[in-house]
Amino acid sequence: MAKVAHANPIPDKPPLHLKGGYLAVAPPGDLVEACLATPAVRALRNGRPNATIVLAAPESSAPLWDYLPRLNKVVTFPDKTSPSEIARRLKATGIEFESALAWGESAAARAFKALRINQRIGYDLGGLGASLTDPVEPPAPPYGPVPHRVRHYMHLLERLHIKTFVPENFVTPDLPERPERPRLAVAPGSDFGPSYRWPLERFEEVTRLVMEANAAEVVVVARPGHEREAHELAGRLGGEVDCTAGRLDLPGLLATLAQCSVVLASDGAVPHLAAHLGIPAAVIFGPGDPGVRRPLGRIHQILDAHVECSPCRLAKCPLDHRCMNDLPVATVSAALKEIMLP
Repeated sequence: MAKVAHANPIPDKPPLHLKGGYLAVAPPGDLVEACLATPAVRALRNGRPNATIVLAAPESSAPLWDYLPRLNKVVTFPDKTSPSEIARRLKATGIEFESALAWGESAAARAFKALRINQRIGYDLGGLGASLTDPVEPPAPPYGPVPHRVRHYMHLLERLHIKTFVPENFVTPDLPERPERPRLAVAPGSDFGPSYRWPLERFEEVTRLVMEANAAEVVVVARPGHEREAHELAGRLGGEVDCTAGRLDLPGLLATLAQCSVVLASDGAVPHLAAHLGIPAAVIFGPGDPGVRRPLGRIHQILDAHVECSPCRLAKCPLDHRCMNDLPVATVSAALKEIMLP
């Protein structure tokens, strides 16, 4: 007698999906994490083309979302705003939100609960679960290498049956035409700590090589609040370069990067901002793990020395900083040359 195939078990509950066409979203507040969540926000927009999507974002990272023009609205608030005030600002839009989405615990996620939005979806992680109606199990810890952080944000969209790793979710914004004369942005500092910074004298040497070989214009940049190394490098280079560190807020920094041909940077926020805009970057990694948090895209060059103690993820090196000291100027210079070739 032929064997009868076992039927698939009946699920305990129907597959999760977004309800309604008015959606509030709480992206990560951290600047780097917001950059890494951008493909997931694009996926949400592309997967729900007719929905009204409103982001609730802190002012420290809100300017990023100006480069995603298909969002309906971005409601901003100071970084330490209470959930009740965020709820008031969302209510002032006049939109009756039907669903809400959050990846992590935040004041914005708690505001969604205060507004009594009918459906509140997010990872059952940390304190976020208490604010949700539809908690989602976060990705299981891997048995092998840790996956890239972008997958953390995409996984939640996959649970909502939204296409994730497709080209349209990685399209960068249209920018002004690049200048004919090469323009190099150099970001020697890192907001992750001193061990993430390549030696300043090597930044100086590479910058001079590029200026001589390519007749490049150079601008030294920094994330607001992390300007010390930028000022030191500009001082070493003298009047040959423009230093915007300390003069620009985040919108100004984004606008400056958008007008550059290439970015040379230590691992930190600046190369992620460049990637967010579609500007190629040569990024120097040391204690950080490029497999987890490198800027995505073939246009970028990831540079590291492959030493045995990396990635340690320590802000201060307890040893001899070999992850940075073992990376030669010639390697970085060659990577920049490859990016800048027509």
